[in-house]
Amino acid sequence: MTLHGVVKLCMARSKPVAGSLLLLAVAAAVVAGIAEWQHRSVADTALLRLIPAVAEAVAGLGWAAVGGVLAWLRPGNVLGWIMLGVGTLAQVGLAEESVANAGWYGVLDPNAPWQGRAGGLVLSIVTGLAIYVMIGLLPVLYPSGRWPGRAWLLPAAAVIAGAILLQIQWTAGVLASAALSVPGPAGIASLDGPPAWMVLVPGATFALGVLAVWAMCVVRLVRARAPERAQLLWLLVTVAALLATQLAGGSIPGRWLLALCCTCSPPRSP
Repeated sequence: MTLHGVVKLCMARSKPVAGSLLLLAVAAAVVAGIAEWQHRSVADTALLRLIPAVAEAVAGLGWAAVGGVLAWLRPGNVLGWIMLGVGTLAQVGLAEESVANAGWYGVLDPNAPWQGRAGGLVLSIVTGLAIYVMIGLLPVLYPSGRWPGRAWLLPAAAVIAGAILLQIQWTAGVLASAALSVPGPAGIASLDGPPAWMVLVPGATFALGVLAVWAMCVVRLVRARAPERAQLLWLLVTVAALLATQLAGGSIPGRWLLALCCTCSPPRSP
């Protein structure tokens, strides 16, 4: 089969794949909402149970829905597939976390929350990596889904390298905490922290790559003409709002704002 034939085959099957991923995200959202509702059973009122349940159910679904629509209508735009994949991963990860918190796996040890959840840990690592990469590379591919030029290669490489290093750092911390929590000879009595440079390099690499990418995006915005200028401006406004959700942390307002931003920021193709 020729390359053209492979591309045509993938395009022909794009709608079933996009629909299946979107259905998976919806199913994960339902499970997350039910599990979070059960987890919050000690809340004083039904409203205090409903708000986090809905927030858990839509936090990743917004990305998946926007990406699913774009992948369905424009299967050649890789940006839609990235958003659909990341959104689905994020929603499945939230569902797994809510299920664990609700006690569906049994009672969790607060000192070892990942014990017996190897699949959840792997999912969290992959999802975190995907989110980091998407945040950094979103302006590179936006809005057409095509690579804009060679000048973006070095900043994009820094984003990907920094994202990988950040996830390695986080995973090492999780595994170290798990080792410290094991009692008896199998555990570790104490663990010296890593050198300062090992702590700073991942975040610095990622931050420099992201800053370079977004600075180049601002240059594109200044030089762009309609309708690309409006598209890039909308992207920058949305990202500023997403950064505000990071400042809000894992709070309920932060999750609601995150869901709103993800839903109201569809990628637009010329």
